[in-house]
Amino acid sequence: MSDAPIGQVNGKDVYGRVRITDDDIQGHGMQPHANFELVTKVVRPDGKVTWQVMDNKHIIFSNKP
Repeated sequence: MSDAPIGQVNGKDVYGRVRITDDDIQGHGMQPHANFELVTKVVRPDGKVTWQVMDNKHIIFSNKP
């Protein structure tokens, strides 16, 4: 990872990700939307890579001009 203090992550370790699931498109409790997430890569002791979501913003779909 980085040399940043615990609880902080250097910008080079943070990635942007857009995530859209079938439930997001159907709205699941809100308007149809996509998720823009800031994530950081986490390598588990077994070597498997996972992603930890640091922030999640909903981008609402609209048919208005």
